[in-house]
Amino acid sequence: MGAQPLGQLQLYQIVAISPDGKPVLADTNARILTTGQAMASNVGRMAVCQHIEEAGEHLIVVIGIISDTTPPAGDERPLVIGHGDATLALHRDGRIRMTGSEINFDIQSGFNVTAGRIDLN
Repeated sequence: MGAQPLGQLQLYQIVAISPDGKPVLADTNARILTTGQAMASNVGRMAVCQHIEEAGEHLIVVIGIISDTTPPAGDERPLVIGHGDATLALHRDGRIRMTGSEINFDIQSGFNVTAGRIDLN
């Protein structure tokens, strides 16, 4: 799949589960970090991953696994990635909704917002 920009989210298909419970991802040989163990039922699903670099080593962090309840084409329900009380909902019409008790952006350079309307509170 080639080098990915650090910090960018990427989807990878889970092709197997290693003996230590980590997902084996298609098209990469980078070291995989996870917050928990994957199950055999996750094979074939897509993993939401983030590329990071630590001590000069390229790593992939598995943030979550998209469940079988992903809406099929034509279904207008959003794709929701959730963990605890935090959610990221991606709507087919381009809307994105993030919810959580606190949302922070740590940005090294610029942060641009282009909008027809901005509502505060």
